[in-house]
Amino acid sequence: MMNEFKKYCQQLFENWLSGNIGFNANQVANFQDEYCPEPYLILSGDFEEGNTMFFLTNNPGGGMEFQRRHNILDNKSIINPGLSYEENAKVLSSHYLKTLKGTPKTRIEKMIEMGRALGYNNVVQLESFPFHSNSFNPADKAFVIQQSQVLGNPIHEYTSLLRNLMVGRSAVTLSVTSNDWMNFQADLIGFGLQNCTTVITNTSGPGNASGWFYYTSDEQVFKGLTAVAGSYTLPGGANFQKILDVLHKHAGHNVSQNIVSTDKPDVKQSPTEKPQAQQAPKPAIPEGRLTYKSNRRNGEAIDLIKGELQKLIDKNSWRFVLRPINLGIESVLWVQAQDATARKITPRSRQLIEGGRKLHPDATGGLDDVQERLEEAKRRLIDYANTCGL
Repeated sequence: MMNEFKKYCQQLFENWLSGNIGFNANQVANFQDEYCPEPYLILSGDFEEGNTMFFLTNNPGGGMEFQRRHNILDNKSIINPGLSYEENAKVLSSHYLKTLKGTPKTRIEKMIEMGRALGYNNVVQLESFPFHSNSFNPADKAFVIQQSQVLGNPIHEYTSLLRNLMVGRSAVTLSVTSNDWMNFQADLIGFGLQNCTTVITNTSGPGNASGWFYYTSDEQVFKGLTAVAGSYTLPGGANFQKILDVLHKHAGHNVSQNIVSTDKPDVKQSPTEKPQAQQAPKPAIPEGRLTYKSNRRNGEAIDLIKGELQKLIDKNSWRFVLRPINLGIESVLWVQAQDATARKITPRSRQLIEGGRKLHPDATGGLDDVQERLEEAKRRLIDYANTCGL
C-alpha cells in the first residue's frame, strides 16, 4: 500500500500543477488552493517500506509565497515542478529545518530525534489533510472527517490510502485535546484509543494532568498519540524521555545507545586526523536464520522474499548473504558473512530471531499475506544489520 499512497500523492501534485485539485475549494472555509499540497515530508532518510517511523500531523498550515503555483511554475521556488513530489518532499524538509522558528521547528526536530532515538533510518511526517489553510478550525476538521466517509470523494480516497499505508507500521500522531479530530487521527494510523495504555507526560500543578501519551504495541509495531494542552508538538525534556522509555522496548533498540547527548559540544574531526585507536571494533557478523512455516508452496514464497531481501542487502552494501534451506519440517533463510564457509544446517541451528514470528503464509499455501511477511522480514534484517554494526 505504500506505493499506492506515494503514487496518489504524485498524481495529486501533478494535478495541482495543472490547476486541477479534484474538489471545490470553497467547501473548506480556510482552504488555500493556490499553495502546493504537502501530503508528506521526508524528514530523515527515505520514504521506504522498511525501517521507517511515521508521524501524523494536522495539515501543512498557512501557505507561503514559495509554495504558490505561479512561483513554482515560473521556477521562482525551491519546489521544482520537474521533480517528483517525493524528491521535493526532501527539499522542503531541509528548507523548513533551516528557516522555521519556534514551535514548528521544534516539532520537526522532535520527530526526527524520536525516530533516530528508536533506531529508525527513515522518518516521515504525514498530514491528515494535505492542503494548506490559513487556519484549521473545528468546522474545517469536521468537514474533513465527514468527507472522508463519502465514497468517491478525493478526501475519502486520500485518507483510505493513508489508513492502508499505516497497517503494520509504527506511527505516532500529534494532537492537542481529546475530541473527534483526535479520534479521527488515531483511526488513520490504526490506533484504538479504547484499548490502550496511558502515560501522563505533563502536569500544570499537583494532580492536574495537562499532557498524555496513549499507546499500544504488539510484537511488530507500536502506535501512539501524544496530546499536550495548548502545545501542538511532542513534549520536551524529561517528558520526551518518558515517551522514549516507554517505546524503546517495542522498537527493538536500546534508546540510551542511540540518543546523542546535548551536554557536550559537537567536536568535528579534522580531515587529516586519523580515527582514534581506542574506538571499539564492530562486532563480528553472527550466523542465524529466518524461519518459515512449511507447506507445499513454501518455495515460491521463499524465492520471492529472498529476492527482495537480497535487493535490500545489495543496496546497503551489507557484508552478508542469504542461503535458502529446506529442512523438511521448516524452511529457512540462513544469514551469514560473505566470506563464511557454508556448513550443514540442522533444525537445532541457532535462530537469528529467537522466538520470531513465522514468516510464511497460512498452511493452505496461499500467498495473500506474503507482502506483510516480507515487510516483517525486512525489518528484522535491518535490525540484524544494526546489531552487527553495519
